[in-house]
Amino acid sequence: MMQTVHTSSHNGITSLWLDRDGLCTGTLIFGVGMRDEPSALAGITHLVEHVLLRLVQPAAVVHGGTVTTDSLQFYAVGKPEDVAGFLNAIAVAVSTFEAVTDEVIALEKSVLEAEDPHKFSTVSSGFQHCLQRLIDLPVRNERRGRRTFRGTGHDRSDQS
Repeated sequence: MMQTVHTSSHNGITSLWLDRDGLCTGTLIFGVGMRDEPSALAGITHLVEHVLLRLVQPAAVVHGGTVTTDSLQFYAVGKPEDVAGFLNAIAVAVSTFEAVTDEVIALEKSVLEAEDPHKFSTVSSGFQHCLQRLIDLPVRNERRGRRTFRGTGHDRSDQS
């Protein structure tokens, strides 16, 4: 027997569902993921996931979140009304994200560091090499007609 996929819209968000027996499973997917992160903010989507999950605690359902290359996803499993309540709470947390305190962000950053301490312990040698090359690039000092090299604190007398 083939199941029918039902479609509706709630507050501008398209919902798809199947009627089936047993526990309800729901997922809220945002079309933003790791590929959308600027390199200077790598991991920011994972931090946002953690902060949003903290904002909706306690939750009455089995739940979680995940970040992929293409998306940020939140899921819940339980009674249909509990799953809907959890996903609605995530939507509310997203819409009020600017109210998140520095303390909550600091707490979740420490959780991420504990998850994978090697990501935060040192800067990779390749990145450090690129950073040093950027520091040593000449910058035109128009006032004196000399080149200033960032990071050295010295002007070089060669004219450019």
